[in-house]
Amino acid sequence: MMNKLFDKSSKLRNLKESVVGVEKIKDDPFASDRIELEEYEKVIRSMKAAVENYTSRLQELNQIHLDMTRNVKKFYELSDDIQERHNIDNFTEGIRSIADDYDTNKETLIRVVTRLDALLLMHNGLGDRLRERDKAHAMKVHYEDKVSSLKDSSSSEKVDRNNKKQQEAVAEYEKIEEQAIRECRDALNTKYKDVDQVLGLYLKFFVDYHGSVGTKFTKMSHVIDQLMVSQKKPVVETSRSSSEEENASPSNAPPAQHGVVAEKMKQQLSANSREHDEMRDALGLRLKKNNPPTVKEEEDNDSDLE
Repeated sequence: MMNKLFDKSSKLRNLKESVVGVEKIKDDPFASDRIELEEYEKVIRSMKAAVENYTSRLQELNQIHLDMTRNVKKFYELSDDIQERHNIDNFTEGIRSIADDYDTNKETLIRVVTRLDALLLMHNGLGDRLRERDKAHAMKVHYEDKVSSLKDSSSSEKVDRNNKKQQEAVAEYEKIEEQAIRECRDALNTKYKDVDQVLGLYLKFFVDYHGSVGTKFTKMSHVIDQLMVSQKKPVVETSRSSSEEENASPSNAPPAQHGVVAEKMKQQLSANSREHDEMRDALGLRLKKNNPPTVKEEEDNDSDLE
């Protein structure tokens, strides 16, 4: 009942359309194409959101190391090692230059967003065309129904007036539909080409920006070893340290030398034992020569011949 009331007044119809919108054409032969357009627009919007989010994050990341590099460089100014200070300069300069590389290539990101905005603007226009088509179709159907309801009317003036409005509605719908369908089909026919160009431009930024940063830091790979490998200064020693003695012990000798070391030690111990016995025997003889024999020894030494 309410819908019939809206249909009887153009003002009420316009109010309805402004509040709830225009209904899509039922059994529309272009329905599948409209779904394809909606998916296409969804991809463009997701691309724009990602690029803008990534750009914002890069700008924030480029500011993170400013305070750190400033303090690190100041800290190493007191170092006496010239090579060490040079390595730190390379490190801090490399970190700082990332922001310069971004500034050099950010124009590419701006171009990416500009093209995405252009595609979204195109989709907005296509959406307007399709809604106009829906509205024109609704108007055409309205007057077709109205003329059909007046076929038995006795008022020829009213019938003629509505016939004229019906013809105008049909002509308007055909005009809008031809334009809307043509523009939508053109967009669908070139959708992959258009997205290819945007993705190619976005990839150009990655190659130029990340490629420049990567090449720069690859050339600095030697600095990693110089910073991470400890350089021990030689120490003058007056005596053999306990660590050296431990290293010289048989237990620390390589496995292949264990047998040789053990044999040498065995030979050395045997030689020391023989030397000890010889020294003891020699000392005993020497003591006998220097000390006179005791009375008991003399008595023991008396022979029956004497």
